[in-house]
Amino acid sequence: MPTVGIVLINWNSAEYTLRCVSSIERGDFKDYRIYVVDNASADNSLETLSRLGNSVQLIANKSNDGWAGGGNVGVKAAMADGCEHIFLLNNDAEVQVDTIGRLVAAGDALGPSVVLGSLVIDKPTEEIQFLGTEIDPGSGTPRWFNQTADAHLVRQDYIPSATIHGAALFARADHFRKVGLFDERFFLNFDDTDWCTRAIKAGLRCMVVTLAMVEHFTSGSIGGVESPLQFYFLYRNELLFGRKHCSPRQRLVIVARMARAFLRTVRREMTARPRAFRQTRAAVRGVLDFVLRRFGDCPTSIRRLHAEWRARPAAA
Repeated sequence: MPTVGIVLINWNSAEYTLRCVSSIERGDFKDYRIYVVDNASADNSLETLSRLGNSVQLIANKSNDGWAGGGNVGVKAAMADGCEHIFLLNNDAEVQVDTIGRLVAAGDALGPSVVLGSLVIDKPTEEIQFLGTEIDPGSGTPRWFNQTADAHLVRQDYIPSATIHGAALFARADHFRKVGLFDERFFLNFDDTDWCTRAIKAGLRCMVVTLAMVEHFTSGSIGGVESPLQFYFLYRNELLFGRKHCSPRQRLVIVARMARAFLRTVRREMTARPRAFRQTRAAVRGVLDFVLRRFGDCPTSIRRLHAEWRARPAAA
């Protein structure tokens, strides 16, 4: 049975997945099994990924269950196969030759109560995207360390962190038995943050392994951080995270911060030609769905906004 079960989630982005698998296969750590969960892709992903052969277990979901639901399917498959470690890796990411081996070695060195993460490098800018987080006491939500302000952290072998980025989350199977699976209400965004918060409450720790690097084409499969999909899930799910883990006063801080961000978005979209307000509408619908307790996947109206946004002229 493999030591590491590597879980990738594919949604209409087989070319990213193929590059990710290729980077794993070039690595110097060979005791692994790859689980690719296809979230009901509407393109030819299944046909393309089926060419990977027996080195990969391809799991075809009948519905799009998001990062959280797809991740759960892969985690359960890896656990059923007896994998000791489970590495959730975004399909739009690529590992370096020694990444997985360094994570396994760090797990052995730091002990069984530590959840690990990679240093995540943004492609193509080569800037550090993720080197850890700390909890903002005002809002109770994680604040990402900044490459410039917190540059000294990169000189450490291990960075204590409040959370691990779901683009490269390395945990023991026993951690999932203790903490449970991902909360599928989140679907996308804050699902990794919620799981790590629950892990810490269960007595685990989180560490970023600075020498275990992953290159990440940020949100490559869903159109980038400015897409209406991202706006919808970030607004809705930060409110859900606050309800689960933050005090009433901290929730007010979250709402105030989101309101300021929303006004900035409105002002920016006011200057756009044409004034489609796609991000604004996505954010409003996200807040409305939180209030109405509508979780899981986004409504079809958000998918339409997202499709319009991706098809827009460059100046729009």
